[in-house]
Amino acid sequence: MSILQRLPSNTLRRYLGPSVCSACSCRSYSKKIFQGTLSAGFALPSSNDLAENDIVLLKHKTNPAAVLVLTHCLHAGNKIELVRDSIFHDAILGKGVRDLVSTRKRVSYRLLEPTLAEYTDLSPRIVTPVSYV
Repeated sequence: MSILQRLPSNTLRRYLGPSVCSACSCRSYSKKIFQGTLSAGFALPSSNDLAENDIVLLKHKTNPAAVLVLTHCLHAGNKIELVRDSIFHDAILGKGVRDLVSTRKRVSYRLLEPTLAEYTDLSPRIVTPVSYV
């Protein structure tokens, strides 16, 4: 019995969507949900090319002490505002992970996929934690 047959139907629906034929399967967020293969024996497509709605981590090429930049969802025509500089999303879309991208002032940044820890550390906080002193 495969792992997909052992999962409850609501769990499977949560991870794979309601159905392949459904209109809900065309989602507006990033398509990088699964990477690699499932134990059922079939492979899911994975691509290293960055597409719309992906979130990218920018790392300065020559200065390792520079602050990492976490982008918002990538959309054609938008740009990332840096300190006195900017990068257009169009320069990032279609490139691969670990490729270099240049800013308007020719500063090089490396494109990385953020880990969950980097994402939570670099995301802005919505609420202020309450401290009991």
